[in-house]
Parts: sequence; C-alpha cells; structure tokens
Amino acid sequence: MHLLDPRRSYATLIGTSAYQSLSNLPAVHNNLRELTRALTDPTLVGLPAEHCAELHNPSDARAVYRSLRESASRAEDTLLVYFAGHGLLSSRDELFLALGDTHHDELRVSALDYDIVREVIAYSKARSTVVILDCCFSGRAIGSMGEASDAAFAQVGIEGTYVLASSAGNKVSRAPVGASHTSFTGELIELLRTGIPEGQEFITLGEIYRRIWRSSTDKGLPQPRQRSTGTADLLALCRNVGVGSPSAPEASGVFPDGGSANANNVPAASTAGSAFEFDELGTAREAVALLQMKTKEAADVLAEMKSEHASLVLMRMRLVDPDAAAEVLGQIELAAAALLVTKMIWGPAADVLEHMPLERAAALAGVVPLFDVAAIFGEMKPGKAAALLTGMEPRRAAAVLGHVQMKRRRAVAVLKAMETGRRTALLDLLAPETAMWIRQRIVPEYPEPEAQGA
Repeated sequence: MHLLDPRRSYATLIGTSAYQSLSNLPAVHNNLRELTRALTDPTLVGLPAEHCAELHNPSDARAVYRSLRESASRAEDTLLVYFAGHGLLSSRDELFLALGDTHHDELRVSALDYDIVREVIAYSKARSTVVILDCCFSGRAIGSMGEASDAAFAQVGIEGTYVLASSAGNKVSRAPVGASHTSFTGELIELLRTGIPEGQEFITLGEIYRRIWRSSTDKGLPQPRQRSTGTADLLALCRNVGVGSPSAPEASGVFPDGGSANANNVPAASTAGSAFEFDELGTAREAVALLQMKTKEAADVLAEMKSEHASLVLMRMRLVDPDAAAEVLGQIELAAAALLVTKMIWGPAADVLEHMPLERAAALAGVVPLFDVAAIFGEMKPGKAAALLTGMEPRRAAAVLGHVQMKRRRAVAVLKAMETGRRTALLDLLAPETAMWIRQRIVPEYPEPEAQGA
C-alpha cells in the first residue's frame, strides 16, 4: 500500500455543466465543488488548496491543457485528473472530452482529445497517476449522457496509472434531472465523507471501486469500471473517517502529523506477551504501550497479532520512534517480519527499513515479494536504497531495479548513488532496453575511460 503525500501531489478537476449544442448537466457543478472540498479536507486527503485546480465550464481546450500540464509537471507523488461531462467518440472510436462549445461534428477542434491528456500524464514525474472519468464514451449525446464503449475505455490505460470510469459496455452514466450530483460522483463523494466503518485506517483506490460497485449494483445504477497497471489500485487515497477515531489525539495517543501523545493516558501494558490483552485498544495506544516494553517482549506481542493489525501498530510505532519500531521488527522471525512489511504502506515501510541495521534490512528485502520491495525501495532515499541493494544478492537487486514499481528515473538516482563496480554489475543483469535507457542518463556524468583521456 502507498499513502498519497498531499504535499507532493496535485489535482486538476474538470467539469462541464453548460453546453451550447449538447444537453446540460447542472449536477456537474456540485460534483466539482464537493470533490474539491473532499480533496482539500485535512481529515480526508489534505491537498493544499493551491494544489487543486478546479476548471468549471472551460470552453478552451488549450486552457485545460495548460492546467493539466502545470499539475503534471509539479506532482512528484500523485497526480489526480477528474473529468465530469459528456464523453464523445469520433468515427474512429477516439475518445474526446466535451467542453462547453463542443460540437459533435467538430470534435477535433472543439473538444479535448484524450490522447493529449495521456501525453501530458505520460511525461509527468509523479509516482502515481489517478484518472477519474464521470462520463460515457459514446457518439450519442442524448438525455443525460451517451453510451460507453469498451474500445474507448481501452484508450485510457497509461503505464503507472489507475483509471476509474463511471460505466461500461452499453450502460449509460446517469445525471438525473434535479439531483445534486451525478450518480457516480455522488457515490464517490458519499464514500469519502462517511468512510467504511469496518475498514482499515486508509481507503485504497481498489476499495473505493469495490464499494461504489456494490452500492451501484444495489441501487440499480450503472456499474463502474476500473483499470490499473502494476499495483496502482493499492494507492491509499484518503483517511477512512468511518473507523472510530484512530487519528484523534485524545482517543488514539498519537497525533496525525506524527507528534507523540501523552503516555499517561495509555493503560499499563502487560508484559505477558498476549496480543489478546490489546484487543480493545486503538492501534495508536497499542503502539505507545509496546514502546514501553523491552524490545523482545514487544516483538513477541506484535508477532502474535494478525498481520493486518500488527502492520498498523508498527506504522504507529514508527511515528513515535522509528528506531524502536525498526528494532522490534528486527526481533521478529524473518518470514513473519516480511509478511508485516508487505501489509504496511510503502512509505512507512521504507522508513522502518532505513532505520534497521543494513544486514538485517537487506535480508528482509530479500524475502519480501518483489513488487512490494520494489515499491518500498522507490520510497527510500537513493543513498540508502543503493546501500541496501549492494547488500542483496545481485540478481535479486537487479530484479528490484528493473521492476515496474521502481520507476526508471528513480532507478537512475539509486544507481548514481552506488559504487561504480556494483552499478556496472547490476546494469549488466538488467534487460538490455532498460539498461541502455539508464546508461544514457548516467554515462554523461561518468565518462568512459576513452573520453577521459581524449
């Protein structure tokens, strides 16, 4: 799981509610306003207001393009693009997003070609990209919205991107007359606002899809579709406000921003090593209680917990004392520790590994599933990642560097921080195309001997 970092993330929200030649969609205005509030709400997603661009009723495709390009160029962690309005198909099944003055017979000059959106996203340096489309991909703009096309949906796939669309096949996306929101975005906003009572502390994109799918099915609404590359659906978009009050200081013992709480409010911890005795406590209070134990005792308690719960407790421990969290994880049997790491959000997992002794961290990284360890290494400081890769078996290290979760630009930064001999050996183990791409970006800073003697 990867938790969105609001300080390094940007969003562009586009919505067209008034059209000159297509039917109006007045609910789209509320979509934009309420979704912007959710994204900038510090208790949900927490994007700074200046990181969230809201474009209501744009008529100029160039202005939309410029806003997308600016967000894409600034986003380092997550780029989110949302569109609500009419989606139209050309005679060649090319997807166009309809703007205010879009005419169906003038799509190429009056609408936003989705290929342009793809191009902007493809060159973004953002680690993750989320595209949410509340429209249909059809040439028929009759009633609320037109029909969707599988051929058009196939266009939205971009490497490293998660796409959530409002409907599929021949189903229609609904914008009921008089409704405050379109059906799909209304379900999305309601989920973000109310959360999932029985869920985890954060809500992933995959869970959002599943919940909207179930709710839409129960209400007889069109079923949404999702598409993701790699493990993009594991991105944690927001906090789950439906789960008790785990982030409230007075209830949890640890503040959301990482500050420590008043340990006097934490019940005395038993040293008997029974995880059962912690069942009624919140994860943050458990974390503080475990930090009061001896390292081995805390490790024994953590090992007895269910892995999903233990991973949450460990992440809370890391907020208070990352060194202690790393020490506790280091005392757990290797396979069990690896399981905990796979259940953690990638950023906190990277932080814990960075605080562990190099040999232990390298051993742990050697048994964590490849896609998880590649994503975790992608969150580390390049120097630390380089040191850990140096301590790993060469083929395993090369597999991590070449994995889709370790973006190439990140791999370049890690390899630049590595000793020359080790770097050369790992490059020789990578796929030729990947190795060539990376070498072209490293070689100018590390000239060949012939060039040095010239």
